[in-house]
Amino acid sequence: MLKSLMPISNAHGEISYAYGEISNAHGEISYAYGEISNAHGEISNAYGKICNAHGEISNVYGEISNAYGEISNAHGEISYAYGEISNAHGEISNVYGEISNAYGEFSNVYGEISNAYGEFKLLHKSGRVTFPSRFQAHRGGGGEWTENTMSAFKQAELLGVELFELDVQLTRDGEVVVCHDDNLSRVCGVNENISEHLLSTLPLCLREMEVACEPGEYMRCEVQQPLVRLEDLYKHFPSTPMQMDLKPGGHDLISKVSDLTKKYKREHLTIWGAFSHKTTVACREHNPDILSFCSMWECSFYPLIMLLGLLPWVPIQADFYQVPIPNISNKSGFLSTFPKWLCQLVTPLMCNPLLLWHLEKRGVRTGAWVMNHHHEYQTADWYGFGGIMTDFPSRFVQYENERKKME
Repeated sequence: MLKSLMPISNAHGEISYAYGEISNAHGEISYAYGEISNAHGEISNAYGKICNAHGEISNVYGEISNAYGEISNAHGEISYAYGEISNAHGEISNVYGEISNAYGEFSNVYGEISNAYGEFKLLHKSGRVTFPSRFQAHRGGGGEWTENTMSAFKQAELLGVELFELDVQLTRDGEVVVCHDDNLSRVCGVNENISEHLLSTLPLCLREMEVACEPGEYMRCEVQQPLVRLEDLYKHFPSTPMQMDLKPGGHDLISKVSDLTKKYKREHLTIWGAFSHKTTVACREHNPDILSFCSMWECSFYPLIMLLGLLPWVPIQADFYQVPIPNISNKSGFLSTFPKWLCQLVTPLMCNPLLLWHLEKRGVRTGAWVMNHHHEYQTADWYGFGGIMTDFPSRFVQYENERKKME
């Protein structure tokens, strides 16, 4: 019986062994399944990260899309604005075309006027002034030396002054002396008139005096200077142009100045006239060969006629248009009595660049008086004055040097 049970036991052992193998295989399969599960978890994690990254990319893409939309809107607004600008440019072009047409018509009219102007021979005589006149010394440079004295004019000549400005009066014995004031109080400290003195009794000038056109500034000289005769200036400066303002003296003063000018053959180098229109006309009538400057009446009349467009048809007798720049020259003299608003109003009329250009083209020299500072020189140049008159020749030399360096 035991023998009969042996095959069964063997079979049972084999079955147990097979079951053990199956169990081992099952364990290995479970282990492999665990590995697969782990790998699946890692893959799931990786997929989650990819999804997150995709979400972030989608967000960035959304922001980019929004920005692109804003750019597109801005582009549309720019395009609209460009369209508006183009329309405005078209309108400007139309206006410019109309202006060009009007200018063409004006040019035609101006051409016809010019032809008529030539036919009627209304053009001013050609200019008689042949010398340079940009650099002018007021009273010989009264801000640096004793005004209207031989010493002042000599110093001015050394600095290259091209035109002397001076004033003349008669003494009791009929000598033509160079002095602005008829009374000697300011210049010599004596309350007496020049017309009351003989030439030999005229006092010396003060060593210190306030600059007439620059209140608050003083001229100081170590040595008292004598007043000088016009004839002495003519002798010492035979080729220097001089502009002289004739002070009250009537026909005698006009006659004596004319005789001296003819004696020294200086008609082409001498400019005379006066603040008074009556005296200026008398000078021209007495000796038309001597050059003349505008009276104050003419300096007011020509700008108004220019404003009306009539100046091309008006004859001009003067050779020089010398005027103040009212809103600068109102520091002293007669302009200081005018309201500032009136000086501001008159300045663009008297200093009209078109007026100055017109006068220069007609042979009339232009000049501004009295300019004493760099900004004043610049203003005179801006308006277009051909000449500048100053109390301080040294300052003007410095200004000219700086101006030439900048050109």
